[in-house]
Amino acid sequence: MKRALAVTFVLITGCAGLKNTPIQDYVLETGRACETVSAGWRILRVDTAGHYWITGEGPAGIPMFHACMKEPYAKKPFNAWLKAQTRESPISSQPPRPEVAGPPPPASGSSAAVVAETVWQPGYQWTYRYESPRDSGTFAWVVNREEVLDGIRFYVVASGTREIYFRKSDFAHYMDKVNGAVEVRNTPPIRLASGTAGDKWELRYVRETPQQQSTQNIVRTCETSGPETVTVPAGTFEAMKTTCVNARTGETDYEIWYSAAVKQMIRERTRFSYGWRERELIGMRMFPDRVQ
Repeated sequence: MKRALAVTFVLITGCAGLKNTPIQDYVLETGRACETVSAGWRILRVDTAGHYWITGEGPAGIPMFHACMKEPYAKKPFNAWLKAQTRESPISSQPPRPEVAGPPPPASGSSAAVVAETVWQPGYQWTYRYESPRDSGTFAWVVNREEVLDGIRFYVVASGTREIYFRKSDFAHYMDKVNGAVEVRNTPPIRLASGTAGDKWELRYVRETPQQQSTQNIVRTCETSGPETVTVPAGTFEAMKTTCVNARTGETDYEIWYSAAVKQMIRERTRFSYGWRERELIGMRMFPDRVQ
């Protein structure tokens, strides 16, 4: 009897219109190459969250298909595949804009301009690619739950064994936990985005890394501009850009583009001692209450 099997894949696609997004094409292209080695099993479809369904006859073909899919992922990761497609395609071509519902940010209100139109629900997912002089790859953020600490409510976003705490009132980043242990903690939590052009603020905080038994006193000044139209692999969006400058060196050390339609950043650049790390949105899943 023919069966269809749903498989969760780490790369999550955007909500596409009539045309596939790059990440969908990547998964489908890989799947087509595996149809000849998996006893007739093939990809039936790839949904807007990057999960793929396979269909076929006989259970023996299921592990064969999965094993086949893993090999090209390792040989040609999504970042490398996308660069190759960009070289082959005209520069003027742009990925389709996902049909994601969401009003534009309010005209005023500082951090409230982000918060007023942004509510996260358990199950919301965003997937990003990242690249730096050290490495590159992909990762997914999934809204897992809300948690109250010392009377303050936080969103908890999961990424593998990592849990990231964002203060619900203004989405300020508080801490990261890995396997339940605090990796980094910002006191007070730091707000790195705004929905209002011209919004300026200062960040004075202590960055603590308990496992390394170290602390840093950091001062940044941040300013938001925009809106501007930004194209990333997940689509084209209107976004507000926030730039943060190190008060000690005067150098830009952080840039983020926030989109109200996506309820999240679509691009981010962070300066480290080894160079810039860049992250871009490659897909999303805006369906609540689907945490497994």
